[in-house]
Amino acid sequence: MTALTAEEFITWANRLAGLPWPMALEEFTAVAVKDFGWDLGNGGKHFIATFSGHVEFVMFSVNDRNEIDDVLFFIARGDPGERENILSLNDLFVAYVSAGTEAWGREVHKKLGKEQSATWKIRDGRILNLERSSKVILFTFYTPQGARYYE
Repeated sequence: MTALTAEEFITWANRLAGLPWPMALEEFTAVAVKDFGWDLGNGGKHFIATFSGHVEFVMFSVNDRNEIDDVLFFIARGDPGERENILSLNDLFVAYVSAGTEAWGREVHKKLGKEQSATWKIRDGRILNLERSSKVILFTFYTPQGARYYE
């Protein structure tokens, strides 16, 4: 299993949330490459980042003004064929939600069950969202411009 620690999750979420939104794709690319150490992949259609010694694709979407709407990446992945994945991912999800609640307060939305999610709305309409499936935990950061797509 590859996963960020709860502390790393909070750090990356805060780094993204702390940027001066709105940002055009070119501005965000400069920050991602220079400050975050991410590389451009697939002709600039995504980034390649190294988290906790493992590599992840960082995806994003832009609006019609070429501003970033959201940034998303997997913060935990189960190993193929491992029966313990669901339990391990559930434990990680609980740790991430606990850390998020400590950092940003109570969630504005929480879904329990096989596919869990937790969402926090923080300053200026920024949204932080976690989704857990049986194989991965996905983190999505919605900029104030992209928050309408979440809601």
